[in-house]
Amino acid sequence: MKEKRLFILYLSGLLLILSMGMSYSQQTLVKGTIIDASSNVGLPGVNVVEKGTTNGTITDMNGDFSIEVAGPASTLEFSYVGYLTETMVVGDQTQINIQLVEDIAKLDEVVVIGYGTQRKSDLTGSVSVVNTDNLDKIVSNDISKVLQGQTAGVQVFGGGEPGAIQRVQIRGIGTFGNTEPLYVIDGVPISGATNINVSGQSIQFENNAAGYGSSAPAGGISDFNPADIESVQILKDASAAAIYGARGANGVVIITTKRGKTGTMKVTYDGNFGFQHIQKRLDLCNTQQFQEINNTARLNDKTFMARVNNPSRAEYISPDSIDTDWQKETFDWGHITDHNLSLQGGTEYATYFANLNYFDQTGTVVGDGPRYTKYNVQLNLDQKKGRLKFGESFSYTYSKQLRLTSSRWSNYVIELIQAIPIVQVYDSANVGGYGGSNNNYLQIAGNPVAFNNLKKVTYNRHRFLGIVYGELEILKCLSYRINLSYDRAEWFNTEFIPVYNVGNRHTWEIATLNEWRGENPLMVMENLLNFKKEFGKHDIAAVVGYTAQKDWIEDIYAHAEGFTEPYKEVISGVPSGQTSLGELYEHTMLSYLGRLNYSYADRYLLTATLRRDYSSNFGPNNKYGDFPAIAAAWKVSNESFFNVPFINMLKIRGGWGKIGNEKIGAYLYETTVNNAVTYVFGGQLFP
Repeated sequence: MKEKRLFILYLSGLLLILSMGMSYSQQTLVKGTIIDASSNVGLPGVNVVEKGTTNGTITDMNGDFSIEVAGPASTLEFSYVGYLTETMVVGDQTQINIQLVEDIAKLDEVVVIGYGTQRKSDLTGSVSVVNTDNLDKIVSNDISKVLQGQTAGVQVFGGGEPGAIQRVQIRGIGTFGNTEPLYVIDGVPISGATNINVSGQSIQFENNAAGYGSSAPAGGISDFNPADIESVQILKDASAAAIYGARGANGVVIITTKRGKTGTMKVTYDGNFGFQHIQKRLDLCNTQQFQEINNTARLNDKTFMARVNNPSRAEYISPDSIDTDWQKETFDWGHITDHNLSLQGGTEYATYFANLNYFDQTGTVVGDGPRYTKYNVQLNLDQKKGRLKFGESFSYTYSKQLRLTSSRWSNYVIELIQAIPIVQVYDSANVGGYGGSNNNYLQIAGNPVAFNNLKKVTYNRHRFLGIVYGELEILKCLSYRINLSYDRAEWFNTEFIPVYNVGNRHTWEIATLNEWRGENPLMVMENLLNFKKEFGKHDIAAVVGYTAQKDWIEDIYAHAEGFTEPYKEVISGVPSGQTSLGELYEHTMLSYLGRLNYSYADRYLLTATLRRDYSSNFGPNNKYGDFPAIAAAWKVSNESFFNVPFINMLKIRGGWGKIGNEKIGAYLYETTVNNAVTYVFGGQLFP
């Protein structure tokens, strides 16, 4: 009896599993039509997606669609540019008809345009608004990286090394020299990324190769936390960027951070952890294949085989003895983790937003580096009392980057591909303990594992940005605002190279230590007078301003060599062989600006801008530059004769403007003496 009950239970379970499998495999075919709610006209190209899956389709020219979904519990999402997104549970429906409503709020969305705001539908210049909803899906330490692919005309370049500085170009290269856009955070410009190198060791850095040997860039956008972003606007063309004059040649990226909201305290935690691994490997030669190719090439060149590849020589390396797979020896698992804890809330008179961030990423190769760790805290406060509003924004970041290092002959990736399989990874006979080639190989053979473990390059950075603002409503249509900011970057970077012998072609005979310490403070004061008035069909908005800034870069470089084991990695760790250098560059700017926005009947738009910039980088005969701009637009869709149901906004616009680049270097107009040039007098060398 007991066995019979067990058999019945077993059979019932089996039937249940089979029925579940059958129900799971069943697909529901859903058809339908999507139309515009105001015109009842079918909408082509609407995205129809089964929510939570990659299953989707788009509507045809008549707005019709057909899609197979998992079952009645599936939810379909209907989305179209310029319209509100709709969702619907399938249930027992096989025919679903949807009416999409225009997203009028998107057209009336207020965007930041530099020293003011404007309705998106009233823009006359080329201004892109980045969809910040997508930023939460990207795990990155750098705001530049999360801009990649978010808007047309913006390109992001850079290496994949953790902490590597990214380069951003807006509509290609717009000027000579520095091609980075101007970054503006919460209304004030911040210092741009600047490479510092006073040591004279001009090994290519960041922009061109994964080199090292110079101080890391100061300034830039990489020190700030992407999770603090509320909105991003990008000024692309000259008419839009002319309000920033001599700093607008490469476009302007305007970033607004999150502010507090009225209500009880809201605590939010967002964290993630993931692994990274190089999945695809190149199909490279093993020892036998390499020796065949190398020997054939040498015989065709009418020369002799290398001893290590010649079976008749005592130095011959057989495939059974050494057959190094450098990709297997080099690639490793890396991790990436990002954690944010934020507090937000406030009252009618005061609001606050605070966020703590921890980010850590390791590379996918063996060795201490590459690794990038960053700690950030953001605090935004806003207060209001009568006609007066004032607030503060404070951000502090500490980051540490362990660089990926390679030999003096190549970069890491090329070195990995060119490494030959007849070199062993480790060799206790060599100083440092790593294998390398000798004269028997007749070629330079690197060891990427060795260099990334022997050399040590560390970048330590501190970054503080403080902004204080005050705004007074003088009249209903007139207000005065002052912005004061202090942006300070500090760095302490080291490079230590021990004595090593990675074969006879890669040697370092004197243990060397290089250190760079420096600071880059930037102080900005902005005084702005804003006017806004509507009367009848006329709408006028104007701003005039006066801004001043002062910044400087001071870098000190120290060098010491002759260390002995056990190594003490401090400059005073050796009795002699110490040198030091230092540089100081000062820079100031003084600017006057004005802009007028005029709209008539919400159909005809005009924007006129003028800015004058005085810069200490300009020569005595050209101490300032004038940067005018004018742009106009016509909202054809707001005309009474326009009646095209499936077009919700049609605007024709055009603009002209001048923008410039004052990042040309300091003191270039001065006559200087090069004290590095020497000459022999009386058998002695003199500068």
